[in-house]
Amino acid sequence: MGCRFMTAYHGVLNQGRVRPGEWVAVYGAGGVGLSAIQIAAAAGANVIAVDIAEDKLDFAKQMGAVATVNSKQEKAFQAVREITKDGANVSVDALGIQDTCTNAILSLGKRGRHVQIGLTSRMKITSDMANFCFVL
Repeated sequence: MGCRFMTAYHGVLNQGRVRPGEWVAVYGAGGVGLSAIQIAAAAGANVIAVDIAEDKLDFAKQMGAVATVNSKQEKAFQAVREITKDGANVSVDALGIQDTCTNAILSLGKRGRHVQIGLTSRMKITSDMANFCFVL
């Protein structure tokens, strides 16, 4: 438990520099994602949890998420942008697959910050993704 909390803590606060009142979209409501949700909420952020499982999304609300998005039922990045009215200030990919990384980046508003915590062997950073990150 300590590892997932410290990983999320450093990702959310040190790398993401989350501040009170900001919108934070957390992709993946597993161990690291739920920790990121709790930490961002405790820092005063408005957290949106994104996952494919309703039970995880329900638990994310108990952990401090103000909104949830089931990415099996709707396009996650569009839902996040609609909820925030302009895009998230910070996005966190706590899973680390192509879909979560791409959607997390697309969720950002202008000058948004992305934190990539999750990384799996199913994740392949393409040149298009790298170029997109620099454009933001």
